[in-house]
Amino acid sequence: MRQIRSALNPVPMQPSLWRIFLRHHRISDLPVWLLVLLLRLLSFLPLLVLHVIAIAIGFSLYLLAPSRRAIVRRNLSACFPSMSPEQIRAETIGHFKYLCMGILTTGRGWWTSPDRLRKITRTVGAEEFEQSVSEGQNLILLAPHFAALEYGGIYLSAHYPMVSMYQKNKNPLIDTLVKEHRSRFGIIQYGSKEPIKGMIKQIKKGKPFYYLPDQDPGRRKGVFAPFFGVQAATFPALGRISRMGDAKIIPVCTRILPWGKGFEIIFLPSISNYPAGSDSVDTARMNRSIEDLVDLTNCQYFWSHKRFKTRPEGEPEFYS
Repeated sequence: MRQIRSALNPVPMQPSLWRIFLRHHRISDLPVWLLVLLLRLLSFLPLLVLHVIAIAIGFSLYLLAPSRRAIVRRNLSACFPSMSPEQIRAETIGHFKYLCMGILTTGRGWWTSPDRLRKITRTVGAEEFEQSVSEGQNLILLAPHFAALEYGGIYLSAHYPMVSMYQKNKNPLIDTLVKEHRSRFGIIQYGSKEPIKGMIKQIKKGKPFYYLPDQDPGRRKGVFAPFFGVQAATFPALGRISRMGDAKIIPVCTRILPWGKGFEIIFLPSISNYPAGSDSVDTARMNRSIEDLVDLTNCQYFWSHKRFKTRPEGEPEFYS
């Protein structure tokens, strides 16, 4: 992947943990700092070792977290009714394994050098994306929630000036750690509750927008659109942002390769004739693109999220 950076947008220095510690050093912060220490130590381990650890922890979670296991199985059985119970069980175990792998490799994105990131990452289908960036086209990367979502965003921001949106964490220390390490290569982040004028302005300057669209927004903020044949409350913002930013949509996902072989960032062709102008039509098309990405690496999608919690009027509880 070509590295395209402007001299006006230099890569910042690595966030200083000591500086963050001076701002957040209460006794109640101790568990978070212990977790940071663990992630830092894990960042030195080979990916193969982390994969083996993820298998062990993932299978333990499968056995010891029955409520979360039930959510994964419910989602999979609804979205893939032709799957046998054995297939659903295998996909559920795989989901927990890769979910753990995504967490264990957080340190790779937070502290690994750009040269090392390139050695453990390969891209597939990036030609249209690279050409669009080099031509200065306005872009939105449609990046659904997969296990390595955070890694993919950090990797891409090491090569391209980018912009993204984030959900503020209630814990001030966690919020600071996540925000600063995600932006260590210069990505511009906007809070989900901030006005979008600034973000649209950055998109029009040619900075790709790394957009995470696929969580349940509730009935008030969402519209219902099919996702693998199941009506899902979905944010309708993609079409609106695309129209305001005059931006092309390219679906992308980050896949964790098995047995420590690294990461793979997969780009699909851009969504043609988008937006159509109708929230319901545009949101349904977005969900179909997410389905295409899920088909590439099913168990790494965020099935442990209650994607279908909000139901259309009159429908029964989905996760009873």
